[in-house]
Amino acid sequence: MPRTTGGFDVQEAVTDGDGVAAFGVLAGRFPGVTQPAEPHRAGHVTPLAVQVAPYYPLSSHSPDACLSIDGAQLDDIAPPAVLLPSWCNSGQADR
Repeated sequence: MPRTTGGFDVQEAVTDGDGVAAFGVLAGRFPGVTQPAEPHRAGHVTPLAVQVAPYYPLSSHSPDACLSIDGAQLDDIAPPAVLLPSWCNSGQADR
């Protein structure tokens, strides 16, 4: 995900081929290309670097989005997860 202060709040997730499709709310901007991200859950960070990309073109009029997360397992992405840019310090968001 891009270098923003936001993240992606997963509201719903489903298995999609070899990964997961996650529906939720995007805070900040997404550059429209594949980006590395880390799933964060209440109390801990899942040590899993995943690649995320918009499932369909994002709208500048709505924060609602669907992200394709290749190689992820549903249990790692299911709500209440938040995807944060992988450049952030792991665990900092949970402190």
